[in-house]
Amino acid sequence: MILTIANRKGGTGKTTMAVALATRLAADGERVLLVDLDSQANATEALAVQLQPGIFMWLGAEQKPPIVTLESGLNILPGDATTERVNLILSSEGDKAAIHRALKGMKRAYHYIIIDCPPSMSMLTRAAIYAADYVLVPTIPEYLSVAGVRQLVILLAQIRERDDRPVRLLGIQINKYDRRTKEHKANLVDLVRAYGAWGRNGGRVWPPLRQSIAIAVASAEGRPIWELLKGDVLEEWQGLVERVKRHG
Repeated sequence: MILTIANRKGGTGKTTMAVALATRLAADGERVLLVDLDSQANATEALAVQLQPGIFMWLGAEQKPPIVTLESGLNILPGDATTERVNLILSSEGDKAAIHRALKGMKRAYHYIIIDCPPSMSMLTRAAIYAADYVLVPTIPEYLSVAGVRQLVILLAQIRERDDRPVRLLGIQINKYDRRTKEHKANLVDLVRAYGAWGRNGGRVWPPLRQSIAIAVASAEGRPIWELLKGDVLEEWQGLVERVKRHG
């Protein structure tokens, strides 16, 4: 499965989600490749991998991808600030199929290829969606983030219809949810009305992940979230992994 994680809005937890999924799936014995397409390279740093122009070498210079294998067995294609140059190259060429072509020879080596996208609707993000089997959309239950969900759903439909690519929306994952907040409750209701609740007639809105101090602490300390999550919050994140596995 090629799973692209995207939302044009920053701060939705894309990288946290990508790294959490990749590390847990690898720990479960799956062959996993994490692709860091964000020029900020937060996924690369989160895994304590040295920043390097891996994405640029792979897509910009069309060289063999410099994949790093961690002790856990997880594989990562790292990035750095030069990833933005790739975005400019693809944009100038209008080449949304670049990642699709580059992954053709790699798909058989992995059960899961997880792509962490930049927080924008850049050509890199569009190319990552074009290449995907499924797209997972993290969102916080606030207006701008929810608007990003709508844009992505429209883009998915366009890619399916215009480009004849069978990419599908895997789920809309609400993150940092605070049920005490009226805005969060209202936006959750709006999303469910628009896209349906997971488990009901093909609904795509997954059960929310609540706001958690443990996630922020893990990020600040550079530790896997699985070392700090407990109780109900841990169960919610484990549920996320299980929903992905059902489609893998």
